[in-house]
Amino acid sequence: MGLAQAWFGICLVLNLMWTWVVCHLIYILPFSKHQKEALSVQTISLAFYLTILFSPQIQIKYKDDIPLDWKPVVEARKKGPVIIMINHQSFFDSLLYVAMSPGVTLGRCRTFMKSTLLDIPLFGAISRMCGHFPVYFASDETGKFGVDKEKMKPVMARMNEHMDNKGIISMFPEGQMNKAPGQLQSFRRGSFAVALERKCTLFQFVMHGAEISWPRTATIGGAPSTVTISLSKVLDSADYKEEWTNTELSEFCQKNMQNEVDILYNNKKTS
Repeated sequence: MGLAQAWFGICLVLNLMWTWVVCHLIYILPFSKHQKEALSVQTISLAFYLTILFSPQIQIKYKDDIPLDWKPVVEARKKGPVIIMINHQSFFDSLLYVAMSPGVTLGRCRTFMKSTLLDIPLFGAISRMCGHFPVYFASDETGKFGVDKEKMKPVMARMNEHMDNKGIISMFPEGQMNKAPGQLQSFRRGSFAVALERKCTLFQFVMHGAEISWPRTATIGGAPSTVTISLSKVLDSADYKEEWTNTELSEFCQKNMQNEVDILYNNKKTS
């Protein structure tokens, strides 16, 4: 482990420690469950932002040097549920997405995460307090995405309540970390069932370089790197085609995200 990674690790752990304390204090206060979760999510966002801020070896750049515009996400949420798709390169993906999301949207945002991640010290407890949705896979085998349907019933009930209240779901449609980030893996068709049923407005948060900052096989991230990010709308709630299936919607979204990945990786010119 190099000095940069050691420093990043120290910053991350220290920020997780004070976040754990603050989140527990939030849960003592007489707020509603939603308010407690929203404040916890916003607290971890600040922690991740500070981790990156105090790691100058990691540079964050915007596509075409244009800052992310979150106003369309805010406006879309006023009309109905929103899903934000993220390409999955590294453990750094979640950290960066949460750090770069404004509180006005992040407070309404929840995600699905592998249930075993909730067992990680500090991080797992904080994630529970944020109200994220655990995914109970039927198998630990890589590439197998079947879930334990009985365990998922109460989770899906919570998710539906969240969506009924015009919540935001962030997700990795590839389902697992990509070994070749320049070429997206096939999107999980089941991930788009809710989007299709509810006609969610879809956005994509795409990044390039996260796998350099935190290689997928590394215990900790923080390697010197430049990570480029972009945010764009993929599909408005009014633009769904009646004949679409989960498969067709997932293929449509994958094509759009692959185009953005290609642009960020300079594999293709913007047409």
